[in-house]
Amino acid sequence: MISKSHIEDYISDRILLRAEDFLYVLPHELLRSYIANYTITFPNKNMISENYTIIPSGGATIVFSFNGNEIQDTLFGATTKTHIVGKKANCSQCLLIIEFHPYGLRHFIKTQQSELTNLLVPLSIVDPLLYQRTYCIFEQAQNVYELISALDNFFLEHSGRQTIKSELALAVDEIVHRGENITVRELSNQVYYSERHLNRIFCDSIGMNVKSFTRLVRINKAIRMLKKPQFSMTQVALQAGFYDQSHFIHEFMSICNTTPMEYLKNVSDYYNEICKF
Repeated sequence: MISKSHIEDYISDRILLRAEDFLYVLPHELLRSYIANYTITFPNKNMISENYTIIPSGGATIVFSFNGNEIQDTLFGATTKTHIVGKKANCSQCLLIIEFHPYGLRHFIKTQQSELTNLLVPLSIVDPLLYQRTYCIFEQAQNVYELISALDNFFLEHSGRQTIKSELALAVDEIVHRGENITVRELSNQVYYSERHLNRIFCDSIGMNVKSFTRLVRINKAIRMLKKPQFSMTQVALQAGFYDQSHFIHEFMSICNTTPMEYLKNVSDYYNEICKF
């Protein structure tokens, strides 16, 4: 199994972030439509508080944690609400985290994502093959190069177990990159699906309907702006697609379980995905 010293030894143009205790790496370029990043973390309480909270982003996540005695596996289904993970993370000596883009996990497994929404379940129950192979990769890798290469090879081999409709990819891209206030009707007109059918595809492949996913995109965009001092709260609200500041605060609280101001006061206690939006 890898050790913390291997983080410093790893050299690649695919590194997103690196520090003494963690490393974020992009997957192989052919996987980047589905997998956001691989993360290797060696937790400590100075880095992760017990209140460390994951902001929902619409994508599933696989986590392998080694506590010194055994490896535990967890699948986070696509989330529409926050999860507090700090206490459990700090019980681990090493974490491997595989973060998927919205609909990314559906590309590799048969399970409809609506069955996993907001669930934390053992990966071994949901997909034994995916569990067995990724478990062995994490357990047997002797350095980061081996780990990343083996993960890439496995996911490349199993890419396309489920076909992702091009219309879904287009709709997601429109929501993420084009307009925060785009409606289900506008999307259905663009992809030539009825609103009902489009919502069905979103639930199957992402785990939530169009409206719920759009809300998460808005909140994640707002969070990125909140961290930039040049934007006022009103500017953040309007540019992220909310009617006004009051509407923004209400939506923020309903998804993040805190106010925007409290979030900023305790920003180190929160994690929002760094490369999905």
